[in-house]
Amino acid sequence: MEYYLEVPFFRDLTRVDGWNEVDEKGTKYQVARAIFRLNASHMPGPSKVGRKFEPTGAPVGVEQERLREITLHTEKFEEIKTIERSIVESNSMGKILSSLSSSFGDGKIFKTGGKVEAEVTERLRQSFLNDFHITNSTRISKAIRYKFKDTFSPEFSDRVCGAAMYQRCRADLYLLMIDFLNVEYKKSWGGLRKKLCKSPFPPKNCNSINGHPNIIRIGVPIAELQYWELLPNSSVLIIDSEYVQEVEEDSEISVYSPRKELKNRPYWCPNSYPTLYQLSNVAFPFKWVNKGSKEFTKEELMKIELGDAEETGWWYQHGPGREQ
Repeated sequence: MEYYLEVPFFRDLTRVDGWNEVDEKGTKYQVARAIFRLNASHMPGPSKVGRKFEPTGAPVGVEQERLREITLHTEKFEEIKTIERSIVESNSMGKILSSLSSSFGDGKIFKTGGKVEAEVTERLRQSFLNDFHITNSTRISKAIRYKFKDTFSPEFSDRVCGAAMYQRCRADLYLLMIDFLNVEYKKSWGGLRKKLCKSPFPPKNCNSINGHPNIIRIGVPIAELQYWELLPNSSVLIIDSEYVQEVEEDSEISVYSPRKELKNRPYWCPNSYPTLYQLSNVAFPFKWVNKGSKEFTKEELMKIELGDAEETGWWYQHGPGREQ
């Protein structure tokens, strides 16, 4: 199965405080975002026995056959949500993005919208493996239904129990791309009020996300994650006295280097996601004075902008300077 992850999550980027503030005046911001893809699959090998439930039996000398349906409310481990949360909370990508974001705009590390060099991708992989760890596991309460057909012969005197079944899984984690954006409030030539400008900005003939100049395509596998998956509605009947729990910690996720046979996939991209250009329109108003500030009112911000205009051509032609 395929899953796509974004760091930071797009909802965080719909607020100004989700972007990195570059200057103290609140006129320059930037952000870099990593987009991942998880390819999850079952690993070779038999399923393993988990916790048991509903021990049962029949009186000696009595033949018994019955159908049973059991619904158990249990705390199910959410593997994908735990991985996504861990990427954010362990700051594994945060360090990488913050260290690179200052170089995105001027192309010191990447050519804008260009291809990533092998040396850089290896550094990204090693940085991720060094800093990534699984944080608190995410679990949800879920009702799981099991169906049994019990048949006891007259000679059978042992009790049996049901047991949940688990399969070992792997998730190949790819870093698909990094996109970035600089936003700045500045005045146009002859203008007074600061207005929102974005860089790099798509060319006029760009009609798709794939043509945006702020996307750095990577597509490299950076980790292999292994975990136990509870097989839905799957169980087994075991003689109670012979029961051995093979999966004792179902929320354990192991992190390994990516498999050597995996190839780079720089052409992979998620089906749909909001671009940073779209998110910046939500987070930032077009005019700087409408952005809001905890320290200043809109009127005070307008006075500050008027002060910035002193001694300019506008000041003497249209502003207070013409009265001097």
